[in-house]
Amino acid sequence: MPPKTADQFEEMRVNAKGRIVTAALKLMANNGYHATSIAQIAREAGVSKGLMYNYFSTKEGLLVAIVDQAMATGLEMANHMATLPDPALKIKFIIEFSFQWFTHNAEYARMLLALSLKVGMFPQMQAVVEAKIQGATTFYESLFRDMGYDDPLSEAFLLGATLDGLALQYLSVGDKMGLDKMKQTLIDKYCKPL
Repeated sequence: MPPKTADQFEEMRVNAKGRIVTAALKLMANNGYHATSIAQIAREAGVSKGLMYNYFSTKEGLLVAIVDQAMATGLEMANHMATLPDPALKIKFIIEFSFQWFTHNAEYARMLLALSLKVGMFPQMQAVVEAKIQGATTFYESLFRDMGYDDPLSEAFLLGATLDGLALQYLSVGDKMGLDKMKQTLIDKYCKPL
């Protein structure tokens, strides 16, 4: 067998790192952050503990990688929104994307939710979460301002809290409230002329 190329080594590295992040997400979502050990994650990912430490120096560093993965999804959302011509369409996209994301990524969303409730225990994470919330609120506020709302900051907080609450309820008990109806209610509230 010929020696591996640099591209093959890079592919192996990316695959191993992805397996580690996926295993950590699964175990932390099921067992909790503190009850999940590096050894368990390595075993689940099919890698050695040494290789894990090669990619992530601490368990908190691994946690940051998981959150960074979620942030990358948010960046994809923002890039798509930049192509939309008006603020109402951007709000509609935020609503639809949010519902689609938490219903199709329930395991991941549960872990992020559990961790967000304990963010103060992770100083490195707290700054990331606070920056994300502030950035989203500022963006929503600018959209509501552009749409002519009297109190765009309050609307921004309301939309964010509503989406978080609907996600929490869905992740806790499933679709007992009629998610499609809730989604349409939000779209009707925010995406029709004032």
